[in-house]
Amino acid sequence: MQSLRAFNIVLPSSEIRNYHNEGLRQLGGSSLYPIIDGLKYYWDLRGDANDIVSGTNGTLKNSPTVATSRLGFPMGYVLNGSNQAIDLATISSTGTAYSFGIWVKYSGTSTNKFFFTSNAGGTNQNVLGYDNGQAKVEFAFWNGSTTTKIQATTAYNDGGWHLWICTKNGAAGAIYTDGSANGSAGSGLHSQAVVGGLDAIGYQRAANVQYLNGTVGECFFIDRSISAAEAKAIYDLMNKDYLLPFA
Repeated sequence: MQSLRAFNIVLPSSEIRNYHNEGLRQLGGSSLYPIIDGLKYYWDLRGDANDIVSGTNGTLKNSPTVATSRLGFPMGYVLNGSNQAIDLATISSTGTAYSFGIWVKYSGTSTNKFFFTSNAGGTNQNVLGYDNGQAKVEFAFWNGSTTTKIQATTAYNDGGWHLWICTKNGAAGAIYTDGSANGSAGSGLHSQAVVGGLDAIGYQRAANVQYLNGTVGECFFIDRSISAAEAKAIYDLMNKDYLLPFA
């Protein structure tokens, strides 16, 4: 234990957040761990599927087993690949610039194993997952008639924890794995916002298919396109603490 503070008043949530962020700065230095502006949704998956930023809570589907996180905490869920997942409430982005990330532990090579899906039942779909037989993650966008996508350059299916962060800025986008660039597109992607609907972690909710046989950890959504430096800083931070700082 690094420090303990006691108060004789009930602290408002904003002040609790400030103390937490202060502790993270002391842990790693303010230059390395900035406040994450635009953090809109954050499912820490610590015993439930609640969104601790905006209250856009999800529900656990068919009682997945609580996992042990990369830091040794009882956080995240082991999904069985057949009927377990996490259904999310409807999410959305303000425009066509956004980012999201998710911790995943996976060791297979099967196709169509989805980490995260948004608006799976209609147009403006967004999918992150193993969508081919090479264990290379794809960040894909469906506009109702065609699909555009980014494929990760390097495969990661070694059974260890990895943080996948995807950014989108209009027709451009990028994938980062553990804070390092792992595929990008400077143009050519469908420029579409996240409109939400049938959103989920671990499967394609609309058709009830593409279940992930693996383990998922914290998942977050930032309502802007973050930089490569920010993706690296987020990864470095989350290797020391499970909770992102947010404004």
